[in-house]
Amino acid sequence: MDDTNQYLKADTNQYLKADTNQYLKADTNQYLKADTNQYLKTDNNKVINEKYIKWIKKIDECLEVCTKSIGCGIGDTHKICKINNSDSYNKLNKHFN
Repeated sequence: MDDTNQYLKADTNQYLKADTNQYLKADTNQYLKADTNQYLKTDNNKVINEKYIKWIKKIDECLEVCTKSIGCGIGDTHKICKINNSDSYNKLNKHFN
C-alpha cells in the first residue's frame, strides 16, 4: 500500500496525520486542515510544533499527542490537559467536536 496521502483506521477519538498536514478523525470522513508552524505548550512545559503531530487521542479533558516520526508507545506522548493548558487544549480539542 502506498503511504503517500493515505490514512489508517484508528481507535475512536484518535486523529491520524498525513504528509499534507491534514487530520482525519477515525470514525468519520471529515478532514480538518492544520495550520503550519503553530506551537503548543504541553503539561510538562515543553513546546511542540503542530507540524510534527502524528496523532492525537482524547481521554476525558486531556489530550495525548504523539510527535515521534516512528510513532509513540506508552509514556512516549505529550499530555495537554484543559486544566493546565487551556489554550493549547482548546486549539486541538476543536477537532473532536
